[in-house]
Parts: sequence; structure tokens; C-alpha cells
Amino acid sequence: MQIAPQFHKPPRATAAAEPYAPQAAVRYEPSLDGTSIPAFEKSGRGKQLMTQYRAGIGKLKTFLEQHPSSKSQQSIEALDTFKSRVEGGMAGHYSTQISRLYGEGKASLDTLCTAVADHTIPLSTRMEIIENLASGLLVCSEGTTTNLIMAAQDLNLAKGLHTHAKRVWEDMLNQALRDFSQSKHKGLENYAGNEIHYVNGYRNFLAEQFGVTERSDSFVDVRTVSAHAQEAAAFVQARVNPVELVRQLADECLSEVKERFRQHLGRPLTLETAAQLHKEYSDSMAAGLQGRFGSIPAWVVISEHEPTGDEDAPYSVLEQPVLLMRVIAKNMKEQGLLDKEKFEVVDTALTAEADRRIKRIADGDFYVKETDKAGGVGYRGLRLSDLSPAVEWPSALLMSALTATKDPEELRGLDPAKVWNMVRNGTSAAHTNWQAALMHPALKRYREASAEAEFFLLNQAAEEVDKLPEQERPHAVAQSLMAGDLALASLLVVLPMPPSWRDQNQNTLLHHAVAAGADSIATLLASATAVQAVNARGDTPLMHAARYGQTAMVDKLLGASASIDTRNKKGETALYLAVQAGDVASVGILVQASLKGPRSRGMLDQKSSTGRTPLMVAAAAGNETLVQMLHTAGARVDLASDEGKTALHEAARQGRMGTARLLLQAGAKPNAYTGLMHGGVTPLMEALDNGHYEMAAMLASRSHLNQRDWRGECALMRTVGQQNIRAATLLIDAKANVDRDTPEGTTPLMRAAETGNVAIMSLLLKAGAHADRTTEFRYSALFAAAKNGHAPAVELLLGAKVDSTSTDRDGLTPFMLAARNGHAEVMETLLKKDAAGDVKATQFYGENATMLAASNGHAEVIALLLRQGIAGNLEKWSGDSSETALTQAAANGHAEVVKLLLDAGAHGSLGRAERLAKSKGHPKVLHLLVEARTANKRASQSAPGTSA
Repeated sequence: MQIAPQFHKPPRATAAAEPYAPQAAVRYEPSLDGTSIPAFEKSGRGKQLMTQYRAGIGKLKTFLEQHPSSKSQQSIEALDTFKSRVEGGMAGHYSTQISRLYGEGKASLDTLCTAVADHTIPLSTRMEIIENLASGLLVCSEGTTTNLIMAAQDLNLAKGLHTHAKRVWEDMLNQALRDFSQSKHKGLENYAGNEIHYVNGYRNFLAEQFGVTERSDSFVDVRTVSAHAQEAAAFVQARVNPVELVRQLADECLSEVKERFRQHLGRPLTLETAAQLHKEYSDSMAAGLQGRFGSIPAWVVISEHEPTGDEDAPYSVLEQPVLLMRVIAKNMKEQGLLDKEKFEVVDTALTAEADRRIKRIADGDFYVKETDKAGGVGYRGLRLSDLSPAVEWPSALLMSALTATKDPEELRGLDPAKVWNMVRNGTSAAHTNWQAALMHPALKRYREASAEAEFFLLNQAAEEVDKLPEQERPHAVAQSLMAGDLALASLLVVLPMPPSWRDQNQNTLLHHAVAAGADSIATLLASATAVQAVNARGDTPLMHAARYGQTAMVDKLLGASASIDTRNKKGETALYLAVQAGDVASVGILVQASLKGPRSRGMLDQKSSTGRTPLMVAAAAGNETLVQMLHTAGARVDLASDEGKTALHEAARQGRMGTARLLLQAGAKPNAYTGLMHGGVTPLMEALDNGHYEMAAMLASRSHLNQRDWRGECALMRTVGQQNIRAATLLIDAKANVDRDTPEGTTPLMRAAETGNVAIMSLLLKAGAHADRTTEFRYSALFAAAKNGHAPAVELLLGAKVDSTSTDRDGLTPFMLAARNGHAEVMETLLKKDAAGDVKATQFYGENATMLAASNGHAEVIALLLRQGIAGNLEKWSGDSSETALTQAAANGHAEVVKLLLDAGAHGSLGRAERLAKSKGHPKVLHLLVEARTANKRASQSAPGTSA
């Protein structure tokens, strides 16, 4: 099979997403909006874009709320965080890279908002893509934009065979690129945050070869990617190719079939039942599958060619993907997506009933085509009965038949010598160990069907290992134990071999026996020396047993005098590891052992290298049984980790209500806070930060609500900063001090005004927040709202009768501050409410509102001041810098402002403005000023009484 050129062409075009109808979607376009992001943000289109961003994120949140899952709440909170970051604009989290989020990112969001409501895309697919996207939005701006684009692309590609196959191709490519990146770079510092950039770099290198688009990413390490590019190409090619694509599609389709007909899998079906399932499939499933895989006939899904019973029940539900591979490949060829030759005929046979042909799709993928005497054609999986005993079949073909054969009688008919040859030859070719091959589900089924075959295979394996040098035999035993083949391991372990053997991770055979739960082998190996041996992690066999939940082994090793208080390289004890594994039985055994001596008793509170105790681990997992068990045994509930977190912090962070109640009853301190270097947070803050409101409500009634974190912020201040109205309401209802400020004097109302969250501001004011409180810099909530351009917040505060004419320590009024920052809407609100104060006043440096706006290039503000007749004396020179509004605008290159001022008659400082524009390199401004000077000269020359 080969990918056809048509496959890489874009699927059918779709109209641009317009999820905000009747309003058209707005995206940042430099050719239309200019290259100044600050100017765009203040423009009408910029404000409309931000409104749509909020609406779009709201649509995604609503979608997740309507379809709750275990990830929904976490995803919703991530979307909220993303929204607040976008609202920060160029001055916020994304800084200068925000232009891509305003452009490509916004276009992708528009597409997502339309696609989540598209019912032709399976709900599970829509949910998975949006939930994965949410966490992918909390990275750097380049990564965020890339993840938005990828999610939009994934949803667009989730309908139609062509689009769906392209999506799977993209997924396969992305996964292969991630796997390669991890294999090469995972050990590098900050790899997790940079993985997306490595993936993008390799993708761009391979884009033409694999028919995908490149991704814009300025953070790609081009030198590193180039050095490994050829290796990446070979790695990816082995995993992303037409056969793997068809196999992936077939596996996906089969998974849905098995889920739908789960109760019928492996059962013989009567004609009546088969007819019912055919109807159910046709009515409720066929169309959905056809939309992504092409037509999948009912007879493929529920087939009479896969007999699992007698003549009365000859039907069964499909269990192997090979027949779906055949159909999907055929569908793709019909749509011009694959150049597919006829599948190779491996063998033919003519029986009394039919002409039978074994056909090969790819290595390991075979099926049978049968044509009966009447010309009827049927397809089924390959079975052992299709293979002549007299022929030595290729290992891949024999394994395919063995995998599809379930009948014990048919399995018993297969010569075990052929199976052994297949195991040895096949694993050698596939570079896998034969011990693992012997435990393949098909081989296990074969071994269970025939005691004779089991005996033969085990003896062949033992003979194989007996031929090895003694020093290599332990490795074979370990391989059998890791494969779970305890029968073979028991035969091999009695062969002569060195007792000092270790694997590459310094595990002994006892470590391997313990991990596999091989009781008899562990008994044989558990010498006094062996039970104290440590591997590369520092784990003894006892720790290994605790880590893997092998309770019987824990008991056995303690009986063999294994040390209970040994710590590994991470400072973990056997008890710690058993708690981490959630193994209640092993914890009980180890706790009892710990109570036998004062030294062992200390293990209850023994901290790992991160400072966590077993009780903290149990609390984080919400394992109430273990928490109760450890506390009863004497574990201390008030101990803190190296970060200052207690068990109650752990429970609160994870929302473990029952565990938190147990800890509080045991004396845990609800006001314990982490060290200042680790945030200074309380359990209540942990619960609120992670959206565990029931937990927060319980802790709020027991906590000091005014306690500050390391930034000097109380719990209410933190929630207001996060714009979390639910959390803020909870705290206010619990009687939190609504005026609790930071050491600098910032109150929750000021923080809410900074973000313009009118709902939270209203909540605080209703609860008694003082609207006129100021910081040490004489900065109030009104200043915060005016500075950040939040007109509705300004209007709310004016309604609360705040002082709108006071000045901050620089002599600025809210009106002047809004002018300096370009917020004309705020200024209009203040004027409308007669709250602007002296609009012509100056701050301490002699600058009025006009000068402040002109200096920063805010043309909209200048136009407002001129239109209202409150621009003041345009020829006025500032007291500190000795500049006029015109000279300031000229010096900073603000051509639009310069033109407005010149049109208003500000010509008194033309000469200095011209010199500044020339020296600063602003040709457009200089041109305007020269034109004005020329016009003035011409006017004066033509005035009456002026000589020529």
C-alpha cells in the first residue's frame, strides 16, 4: 500500500467559523490592523476580539459543563486561567508573542467553538480534544498557539474518512515525534516545557516527506534538530506509514465495535440474535462508523464466517482487526487516498464446499477469502485448520492463525515443535525475547489447551537455557519472571548459576521473584545475604515487594529477617512504598512489625528525601483506611514536609474530604502554612486554588481567614485575583474580612477593579468593602479600574460614591491616569458622571491629561479631549520636561496624534517638534510638521498687508 497524492490534499473546504453570529469573527490581521499591538488592543476591533475571546472560552466551558467527566472541572479551571492570561494582553503573561494568539490562535478558537457543537463528530472525540487542549493552554505563548491550532485541526479532521484518516495520520506523526524527542532529549533541563518546540522542529523538517504543514515556532532549537533530523526520519518512517495507518484505523473501529457489543464477545450467536445485532448496528452505529472509516458492512461486524459454536449458533462478533483493515483499505482506495494493489495470495485450497484463499495484507495480518460453489464470497480470520500440517509455514502466518484460533481441540492439533520453532525464529526476527513470546495470549491459550504441548515447550526452553554459560542463565530466569511465566522460571532457577548475579539495574533474582509474586522461587532464593541486597534505587527485596503490592512476599521476607527500616536513595522505607502502592494488607504487616522496637517505630514518621511521610502520601491519595491505620499506630499528623506541607495540606490540595475530616479529628492544624519560600499557603488556600469548594467550606469554618501568604495576600485576595467568584462568595459567607489588605495596602476590591470583574466588585461592596480605601501610594479601587480601562467597574464605583477627584502620590487623578493609558471609554464615563474633576489640572511634573495622552500616542483620547473642548492650552509647556503636547507626540513618533493637534491649531512649538522628529527618526511625523510650517508661511505671506 502507498499513500496517494490525493490523501495529502486538504479535505473539502469549509466556511470560515462564525460562532458569534450575527457578529463576524475578528482576528488580528497586520495588513488591516497595523503592526502596533498596543494600538490594536485599544481599537474597536481589538476590543471586539477580546470580547469574542471571552465568549469563545465561555462556549468551551459550557460544553464541558454540559458533558461532565473526571477531567471536566480541572479543564474548566485551566480555561479560566487561559482567559485571564489573554485578558492581560501584551502587558501580561504572553507579552510580545500575543500577536499569534490574536491571529492564528483566535482563528483556531473560532473553529473550535463551531466544532464542539458539530454532532457529526463523536461526543467522546470532542470531549477528549477539548480536555487535552485545556491543559495545553497553560504553557508558553508559542506552545499555546500551537496547541490551539492542533486542537482545531483535530476536530476538523474528525469527520469523514479522508479527514479522519488525516487526523489519525497527524496523531501518529505527533506521537512518533514525541517518542523520538523523549528518546533524545528527555534528560535535558526543562524538557517538559520545551517538548512542543522539539516536536515542532522535527515536524517542520519532515513536513514535506509526510505531507503535513509546518508550524511557526520561534523557539525551535534548529541546531539540535538538524543534528538528529535524519535519525528522526528513519524512526518516524517505521511508525508512520500506510500499513500502520490502516491498522490504527481498524483498531479504533474494532474498539468501538467491541464496546457496543461487549456482552456478546466470544459467544456463539444464533440466527435470531445475529439478526437483532445486525439491526442494532445498522440503526445506531453504521452511520457513525461510515463517517470516519467508510462503509463497514454489518456482515463484517457480525459474521457467520467466524463460527464459535455449533450449527444452531454459527455467528459471532468480530474480534480481530484484520478484516476491518481489508475493508478500510478498500474504502480508502475507492476515495483515491491509497494506491493499493491486490492483496497477495499466500495459499489456495479447493475443498468440497469452497475455494479458499489465504491473503496477506502485511506482516502478521492475514485473512481467508472463501468462494462457495454458488459464487457466494465470505471473509474470515485465518485459523489453524486452514494450514496443512505437512507444510512449514512462515512464523508470522502461523502466529496469525494461532491468535485467531480459540477451539481447544483445534489448538491441540498443532505440533508443539512447530510452535517452538516459531517462537525461536519469530522472536529473533522481531528482536524480542522468547520468554515474553511464550506468554503471548495466543501461546498461553495454546499451552493451557494441551498439557503435552506445555511439557514440550518448557523442556525445550530449559534445554535452551542449559546450553548457555552459567553466568548468562540468571538473565533468562529474570526474563521469564518479568514475562510472568512462573512455570518456566521454576524449571530454570534450579540450574547451576552464580548467586551474585545482578541485572543492569542491580536487581538480584530475588528482586525479580518478589516483583513477580513467585513464592516458591523467592523461598529458594531468600538467603540472609540476598534479603539485604539493594538495587540501583537502593531498594531491598522487601522494598521491592512493598513497591509492587506483593503482600505475601512482604510477610515472607520479614519472616526471613529482612530489615524493616532500611531507606533507599530517595529516603523511602518499605512502609512508605507500601503506602504509596495503596497496599493496605502490606501496610498492616509493616506497621505491626514497626511496633516491635523503638528504632522501627520511627519508621512511621520517617520522611523521604522530599520530606514527605507515609501519612502525607496516604492523605494525598485519599486512602482513609491507611490514614486511620497510621494515625492509630502513632504517626504524627502535624509533621511538615520540606516545603512545609502537612498531611492536611495534601488532603486539601487533592480534595480528599473523608481524609481531611479524619486528620482534623486527629488534631491536624487547619492554619498550618508552608514556608515563605514555598508560598506560605494554608490548607484552605490549597483547596481554593484547586477548586475543591466542599473542602474549602469545611476548612473555612475552622481557619483564620485573614492569614496571609508569602505575597501578603489572604485567601480572599487570592481568589479575587483568580477571578473566582464562587470561592470569593464562599469566603465572604464564612465572614472573611473584605477589607483585609496586603502590607502595601491593596484590598480585594482594588484587585477586583484591576481585572474589571464587576460581579466580584459588587459582591465585595455588598459585603461592606470600603470603596475609598487607599494604598500607601494613595491608590484606590477607582484608580485601579481607570488605569486598566474598565469602564463598567468605574461606573460601579462612582455609584458607590467614591472620591473621584483625589490624586495619587504623583498628583494624578483617575481621569488623568485613564488619559495616560489611553482609556477613552473610562474618561467618557467620568465626564458623563461629572466625576472627572479639574480636567485641565496638571500632575506634579506639570503635565495635563492632553500631554499625558499625546506622549503615549493615544489618538482616541486626544480626539475626545478636543471634541469636548477640554484639551486645555495646547501651547502650554510642562513644568518638568519643558515640552508641549505636540513636542511630546513628535518625539515619540505618534503621527496620528500630531495631526490631530496640528489640526486643532497647536503650532506654537512647531520648530522644536520638527527638530525632535528629525533627531528621533520619525519621517511621517516630520512630513506632517513640515507641511504645517509651509502652510503657515504661505498663509502669512498671503495675508492682507503682507508684501510679496
